[in-house]
Amino acid sequence: MMGPLLLLEEYQGDAAGKSFAAVVHGLCTANRAVDAKNLLMRMVVQLEEYQGESLKDAGETFSAVIDALCRNMRSKDAKTLLMRMVDVGPAPDKAVFDLVITALSEQGQMEGARGLMEVMESRGVSPDLYTYSVLMNGYTKGRMTDEAHALLREAQKFITPATPNSTAVTNEVAQSSSSSDNAK
Repeated sequence: MMGPLLLLEEYQGDAAGKSFAAVVHGLCTANRAVDAKNLLMRMVVQLEEYQGESLKDAGETFSAVIDALCRNMRSKDAKTLLMRMVDVGPAPDKAVFDLVITALSEQGQMEGARGLMEVMESRGVSPDLYTYSVLMNGYTKGRMTDEAHALLREAQKFITPATPNSTAVTNEVAQSSSSSDNAK
């Protein structure tokens, strides 16, 4: 694999970024998330240091790598890459935050997931019912019902009788609370 990657480094300007991005997307599709992340970081170095170019158009490539990392149970790597986006760009959107929050929640890393929601809000990206539902689900699966109830109270601003799944969200938290109380 190193031969083609070395050839990519010879490209200059816009061609380099597009070529790297194409290979990164291919690696993601081939379920080679770590290789994709490593190549993405090489792309970043080349574009920023050698050519002084902006990464503002690289958001889709970062998103693809983060998605692949999450699908491969590498939520810690996905969070690190997301925080790199937060710190220096390109700016992540809500969908990217939700990918990593979902992966962290599914892996029981609730402190990291909740902290990422706070970062999300600090960057002007508003969580919605989906974000809250993912976190509440993670808390209920981890039998952390107090945290789930606190989030439910926060999420009330999104829940109306017309909101899809609002009853399911409320019932799930209530059921987990009941089963937790019965276990005591």
